[in-house]
Amino acid sequence: MEKIETKEVLTSTTLENELAKGHNYGSGYRSKSWFIVIGEKAMTDLNLNYENIADIDDEAKLLIEEAERHYKKTHNVACLAICLNFSLALRVGELVALRTNDFTDSSVKIDRQEVKTYYVDENNICRRNGYEISSHTKTKMGKRELYLSADAKRYLAMILEHNQNSGFKSEYLLLDENGERIHEFAINNVLRELNRKIGTAQKSNHKIRKTCISFLISSGQLTNEEIRVFAGHEDFATTEKYYEFPTNSMDKRADAYEKALSYTKKV
Repeated sequence: MEKIETKEVLTSTTLENELAKGHNYGSGYRSKSWFIVIGEKAMTDLNLNYENIADIDDEAKLLIEEAERHYKKTHNVACLAICLNFSLALRVGELVALRTNDFTDSSVKIDRQEVKTYYVDENNICRRNGYEISSHTKTKMGKRELYLSADAKRYLAMILEHNQNSGFKSEYLLLDENGERIHEFAINNVLRELNRKIGTAQKSNHKIRKTCISFLISSGQLTNEEIRVFAGHEDFATTEKYYEFPTNSMDKRADAYEKALSYTKKV
């Protein structure tokens, strides 16, 4: 095995790319430590179906209601972030990297993400080194502009009010009790607690993303291409093997987005 003398700094994206290349993780260069570090995330990203979700509409509403109750008790802004993301379908790294100036009255711009940083120590072991904001998204199509539904605007307003009342001045939207940007684990930790409270299987932010996209598809209000752009995917292969290009601007499709993303009005 090749020995590394320097502490090379790596990002989670770099590690995931190496996994995708098909390295032999039984032995070899960095193999064991790399597999341990990213194995759990790879299981999630590869969508291994270890849980079967039924009635996701009802479950989404239960989770949102519990998140709102939990926020009122704890003032933990991660609760509102979870509610907001049911209307944005962001990857968790994109969610915690949001800045207040990313938002307009009707849309939000997505063009960065939080990534974990790693280094390889003198014993050739890959260790986590914290978090940083990367100026790129997971894929080249990840840079996108999303419509803000009425629900999204409501939770955004609640978060901004929370920050103002707390006297926070950060450029970032989602802040902890000390006014510092929250990290991805803050979102998933609260999600686990909310799942326990409503008695459902443990799920990560990735399931919120999938739920939101599923609602977009099942609503029948949007074209495949509009959904692809909203999700930040390079193609629509996960649902259909073809593209449908939008014929109207985002503004002209406001009613369609509202019908697809209005959880509070679903029956």
